[in-house]
Amino acid sequence: MTIAINNTLAVGSYTVTITGVSGSNSHQTTMSITVNSQTQQTQPFLGLPTIAFYTLLAAPIAAAGLGTFAILRRKRARASSGLVPKSP
Repeated sequence: MTIAINNTLAVGSYTVTITGVSGSNSHQTTMSITVNSQTQQTQPFLGLPTIAFYTLLAAPIAAAGLGTFAILRRKRARASSGLVPKSP
């Protein structure tokens, strides 16, 4: 069984009534649930929020990709214009 609550539920003890029905049979029980405090989400790495972590991870990868693209494009442009000496 899973009991889902939202983050506006106050800290404290609550009584939950559970009823099970199967055909003409039914059973009911109550249980006490204690809400201690709101849980905090764990940080993925270096204590950074998720968006900051992935931004810092993606930025150098994107820069390397763009740099590689620029170098290859420049080499191709030089080769087609005849500026690059041909190998013997």
